[in-house]
Amino acid sequence: MELRGNLRVSHKGRLGAGDRPAAFSPGGLVSGFLILCLGIHGPLSLALAGAWAWRWVVFRRIAEGGAAVAPAKDGSVILLGLLALGKLAFLLATIPLFLVWYRRVYRNLLWWGVDRLGESILWAVGSFFVPFAGYVVPCMVMQETWRGSDPEVDMESSHAWRKGPRSPWIVGWWAAWVVSNLAGGMVYILVTATVKGARGGMWGAGLQVVAEAFSSLAAGFAVAVVLTVNKRQSEKVRQVAAIRTQALLQEEAAG
Repeated sequence: MELRGNLRVSHKGRLGAGDRPAAFSPGGLVSGFLILCLGIHGPLSLALAGAWAWRWVVFRRIAEGGAAVAPAKDGSVILLGLLALGKLAFLLATIPLFLVWYRRVYRNLLWWGVDRLGESILWAVGSFFVPFAGYVVPCMVMQETWRGSDPEVDMESSHAWRKGPRSPWIVGWWAAWVVSNLAGGMVYILVTATVKGARGGMWGAGLQVVAEAFSSLAAGFAVAVVLTVNKRQSEKVRQVAAIRTQALLQEEAAG
């Protein structure tokens, strides 16, 4: 670890000469648009859960022999399609916004002298796109970001942050996201491949209800994570600015 511009930089993800501007302030357009997209994502997922519940009722009627219309011609199909397209549009906007925010807040830890980070910046972002690692590494990185951003941690110690508590918001967000992905992906495929006909449709629709409900829950937790991390890092930015100002005044007085 070494000192650069009154800030220590850890050995992982070492900053180069072109990275010397002040740490990223978490409040701004990126965070604002990210929170907006997440805020819309939640209600859309809830609406999709309701549409899938309607679909489940249709398949149940078919299974019981009382359906009046074929499942492919039911109005729930149109509703599902429209809601799914809307959710996809916001998801495509949310993913890059989240990755930019996620990288920046993790990178800030380097500027504050937070040592012994578990991952490099490159792997912290890249792990999202690696099978299985994407279910573990990002959660660990966010917990490191949470603890390393604690404004009450002594900045004279580069590793005191490791003793801090973990965030229940991050645990809730990640657990809901994992359940949503499992229910909407692998479990859905396994169930619908083994259970055929209307019964299979009921299972599939039911799992999609679970997936969308937990997706909405995950979006709510994610908003809380972004807001709380931003708050902690904003306070940290002010502390760093105060330390820099004090150091400059001491240098001027000594000179």
